[in-house]
Amino acid sequence: MSQDDGDMAAEMMRLMQEKKVPSWYDTLKNAQEMDDVHVHACAMIADLFGLGKEELDPIVDDIMGVGEFMDMAVDSNATLYLGE
Repeated sequence: MSQDDGDMAAEMMRLMQEKKVPSWYDTLKNAQEMDDVHVHACAMIADLFGLGKEELDPIVDDIMGVGEFMDMAVDSNATLYLGE
């Protein structure tokens, strides 16, 4: 991320707070409570950092590999990927 990207991200966060836009975390948490929404963590990243499901935030339903995710996502009504 360049310095310009960092400045833009900081400004975006400031504007979101000013306009009371919910965070992505709160949005996902609310969606889970209202509908059939599941949050899956990336198995490769979890393995890289030596993390199990018990060490992740309770919002995470499970850990799965990209192949399993793609098989599941192809039959979903909607899929959202969050990453950097």
